[in-house]
Amino acid sequence: MRKVLSNILIIISIISFSISGLKAQIQNVIVVKIGNSMITSLEIRNEILTSLFLDKQNITQEKINQQKNYAVKKLINKSIKRDEINKYKIKDYNKKDLKNYIQEVAKNFNTNIDGLKKTFKENNISYDLFVKNYETELLWNTLIFQMYNSQININIVELENDIANIKKTGTVEFNLSEIAIPNPQYNANKLKEILESVNKESFEITAKKFSNSITAEKGGLVGWVKEESLSKNYINIIKNMKPGEISKPILEKNSVLILKVNDIKKNNTNANLKDKKNKILLGKKQEKLSMFSRSHFSKLKSDIIINFQSKSYLQ
Repeated sequence: MRKVLSNILIIISIISFSISGLKAQIQNVIVVKIGNSMITSLEIRNEILTSLFLDKQNITQEKINQQKNYAVKKLINKSIKRDEINKYKIKDYNKKDLKNYIQEVAKNFNTNIDGLKKTFKENNISYDLFVKNYETELLWNTLIFQMYNSQININIVELENDIANIKKTGTVEFNLSEIAIPNPQYNANKLKEILESVNKESFEITAKKFSNSITAEKGGLVGWVKEESLSKNYINIIKNMKPGEISKPILEKNSVLILKVNDIKKNNTNANLKDKKNKILLGKKQEKLSMFSRSHFSKLKSDIIINFQSKSYLQ
């Protein structure tokens, strides 16, 4: 059952984030109220610092101003997800996925998890909030799996045909990144804004700013995906793309997807076909779950009525 969230009061205080304010202690006030949830100025501060830190960007006033609006929107999205997670009393998630993600971040800074915690502390960033935000995405994955797993139907004939093709020609794998935008937010101006951000900064930073997929936490990185695991719609678009190229927008029922091909590799080895079949099946299920995830979130967000006391904060 879907709870309609309405009459959400957005309290935009006269908070002016500056470099000195971000690095020092600031007063913690409620900036956004969404139902029974809230977003505080310290959470926004931490989100800005975390984004700049993970992207290894220098903290300048220009960067802070660029990040402020996106940080608020990102925290609003997480708040919406948490409300839905709490409504269905979801408590479990894959702890290994959380550990792997934190280890990946730590490795990017040439350290381990303990070293990463120390680095967060040295930069006056809350490590606990950083972990909590990723836990939200993993809990959301659990929710989507429980709600939609029974609705996933895989065309067995198509799957067998894919296996037959592998026997003949081997496999092709794509290393992909994505930016997923809910349909109500997508238009020509939004596409222009996204492409300008990709050209000015990078696809990875743009994904963190705009994408509503869990992969946004990793700069949109999906990783290696076998050709057979992808839908024909995706394959028809990316099969002629070269590494580094970005796809045209892919229209889905409730979202718009932009893909980037990071790399391509071909494998002609005669590996265990049963194992390949299981991996292809898992990939196809994951693709459908991702579609359900975007659709479910889009519906939730479309039901929200947001009243801004100060529109300038999120413009």
